[in-house]
Amino acid sequence: MKTRWIIENFTDSEDYNDLIKAVEDSGRSCFVIGRRNHFDFDPSSFKENDCVMFLGSIQMTRNVTDRLPIGCFPISYNTWDRYLCSSYYPPFKERLFNDNFEFTTIGEFRANFFEFYRKFGKEAMVFIRPDTGEKSFQGQLLDIQDFDKFWGSTLIQSDDPNEKMIVSSPKNINGEWRFVCSKYNGGEIIAQSTYQYQKKRTLIPSAPVGATNKCLEILKVGYYPDSVFCVDICEDNDGNFWLLELTSFSSAGLYATDKQKVVNRVNEIVEMEYKNRG
Repeated sequence: MKTRWIIENFTDSEDYNDLIKAVEDSGRSCFVIGRRNHFDFDPSSFKENDCVMFLGSIQMTRNVTDRLPIGCFPISYNTWDRYLCSSYYPPFKERLFNDNFEFTTIGEFRANFFEFYRKFGKEAMVFIRPDTGEKSFQGQLLDIQDFDKFWGSTLIQSDDPNEKMIVSSPKNINGEWRFVCSKYNGGEIIAQSTYQYQKKRTLIPSAPVGATNKCLEILKVGYYPDSVFCVDICEDNDGNFWLLELTSFSSAGLYATDKQKVVNRVNEIVEMEYKNRG
């Protein structure tokens, strides 16, 4: 059975339009969640046990998963708990960009912020991010002067004092690259894209040798959160490459990656796994 894609395209952006075209060029159907259907998903065009692959926001992933007919498979590559920093930081500790870090909770951080700034601060700043990829707040540098204002701002989607988060020392990033990867063949790179270089948004379908080699090193560790997933690599100001983040394929922006390569390989993997499902 051929893969039936569902793609959320709220912004009508070029990279998603290229992805939709690549799906259609591969001979697979593509249900687009966008303006034409009032940004809603109608499951009536799908049937039980369809072979389905979704790409879009985390929120819509859950919506689609809940509303598709029974037996649809695999639906998404987005195994939530495997993208928790607390899940994948341990096997990659020596390769992490945020290597000087501590897990804490929002409540503990707010109650003891002076201690955290003393331990991790540089020029009165620390880097913070949620443990989860659902981003109740964006990973960012937080100046101690903006501490109270930040927690009272609209930037916070959740202020649960028990939510786990990370505090680490701030570092400068020279460049960032996204690699679409799979767990097959001992870990493989399907496609890559630059998305930031020297603090400017830079979208080109390639990456330097150092970033590619670091991604291959990450894959050799053998931690594969899903059959297809994304590896973000960054470069510091000294020219060293690090693991920045693991991101789920089904909720990742694909930037300038070669969409035809991505679609063709994902079709192969999805259809193989659908055929061999238990």
